[in-house]
Amino acid sequence: MGVRRRSDRPLHALAGYFRLLAEPARLRILLCLEGGELNVMEIVGATGMKQAHVSRQLGLLSSEGLLARRKEGTRVYYSLVDLRLGDLLDAAESTLREHLRGRLDELEG
Repeated sequence: MGVRRRSDRPLHALAGYFRLLAEPARLRILLCLEGGELNVMEIVGATGMKQAHVSRQLGLLSSEGLLARRKEGTRVYYSLVDLRLGDLLDAAESTLREHLRGRLDELEG
């Protein structure tokens, strides 16, 4: 059974997706939104980040299709477009914890 070769185009797209997720501020926002829709000021309160920074990151995440945006009066609400993103972040965190635990065991052993 041979190794399946993937074309470069999807791999470049996947790498771009992970670059988008590689910013701690964006991860913090995405994790806040796992619990459901929030407006900008709720996200500011939950993350402790400045409103301008939150708005900039929300704009980027929205323009890249990760967040849905809904306006109600003067407030703008954001939510995850695909709830599997939360699963992806949970899996990545779990994998990292296991990796770090293994490294710690190596150092202590």
